[in-house]
Amino acid sequence: MIFRAKIINFSLLLLILMTAPVYSQQVQSPETTGCATWNLMSNGQVTSISPGLTGSAQIIGPGPAGNPMSVFSPYVSNGQRLWCGSFGWNAGPVDYTRFIEFKVQATSGNQLTVQNVFFNYGDNTLTTNLNILKAQVFYSVDGWSSSTQLGGTLNYLNTSMQSFNVAIPGGVVVPSGQFFSLRIYPYAPNGSNPMSPSFAIHNNVQICGDVTTAPPNTASICGTKFNDLNGNGIMDPNEPGLAGWQIGLGIATVPYAVTDANGDYCFTNLPAGNYTVSEVQQPGWVQTYPASPGTHSVTLTAGQQLENVNFGNMRAVLNCDSLSATAVRTNPDDCNWVLSLNQPANLPGIASVQVLCLLPNQFTTGTGLGTNYQNWFTSGTNIFTPPSGLVPGGDLNNFFNMSLLYVTTPQLIVVNWIDTSGNVACSDTVELDCEIACTTILEDTVVCIDG
Repeated sequence: MIFRAKIINFSLLLLILMTAPVYSQQVQSPETTGCATWNLMSNGQVTSISPGLTGSAQIIGPGPAGNPMSVFSPYVSNGQRLWCGSFGWNAGPVDYTRFIEFKVQATSGNQLTVQNVFFNYGDNTLTTNLNILKAQVFYSVDGWSSSTQLGGTLNYLNTSMQSFNVAIPGGVVVPSGQFFSLRIYPYAPNGSNPMSPSFAIHNNVQICGDVTTAPPNTASICGTKFNDLNGNGIMDPNEPGLAGWQIGLGIATVPYAVTDANGDYCFTNLPAGNYTVSEVQQPGWVQTYPASPGTHSVTLTAGQQLENVNFGNMRAVLNCDSLSATAVRTNPDDCNWVLSLNQPANLPGIASVQVLCLLPNQFTTGTGLGTNYQNWFTSGTNIFTPPSGLVPGGDLNNFFNMSLLYVTTPQLIVVNWIDTSGNVACSDTVELDCEIACTTILEDTVVCIDG
């Protein structure tokens, strides 16, 4: 009986072990290779995806409002068709607001190294190639703070579908929590015929790579924001740090760091990967380091402590002698004038431009002739001011078309350049000679002669 009891207990134990749930990680081995696929045969959703990866539905950047790109329905046997409506594709270079985007990342606790990108592409099926559509392909791992082109320019054939198949040497490391984003930018250098629309057709988009367990997030990026007093782009011993400046990594999940009293900042507990470090510009300052585009592109290895990722700025100085205004009369029979501004391309420390006539005179009409400043004027006032923070640099010909209420001569027009504190930093005065002599000939008739 004792022996039989032992057998029963062993059987129960075996039964429990066989029926107990089995827990496993999504990545079963130190490294697995997988792909995310969008076949684009009926919608823009992820069609299949390997363990250890997550992906999102296709994103469409439509481009300019007047000529947006969209999906033409229904889908066809060779994939998803993109077009710009019955008006066709506008002629021009690549528009980086018009794209289709595909995003993939490793699951929590893992990192992805993208090794290969593949998709098929073509134009509306015809017997001859019209050579209308082209495209460029880019990827980003930091939310498009920076990007890298893959391959060359694509030519969309009307006669057959082609394959884009690019292996990335060494792979692109995508840290845990970040996305690998792929964008395809179709465009038509010479435009397309509205009567025979061209379609950017795609199918079987694949992003493939290796999934590994992410190393501990122990890396860091640190540096100093300094006042470059002599503007040489080097932090000299006598140059102090600047407090209260924001430094970013271009990643939505990583908050900005703010420089302390010594100008120092630090990002800690970072995963290995690629980062674009940048500063948030402040009015009245000119960046001197790093050189254009003013950012640091860095690659962190696991646990690396990267220091001296510095930024230098100097106080902006505006030379008022470089600013002037001129006016030209447009009609000898009235007091209509066109005002132009002569100014340098950069206006450091300037937040606004103001044009005014001296009271009691008023502008009866006023139109900003440039597309960016046509709505700055309100009739019946003596002030013409742009929206706050909008100050176009460079020469502005035909900046303001104005008419005055009183035409006695001389009339003075004052142009003020306003600094970030709301004070007049520079000023120029233009004298207008717009007198009109008026004589009453009959009781209700007035004849005015340019005086």
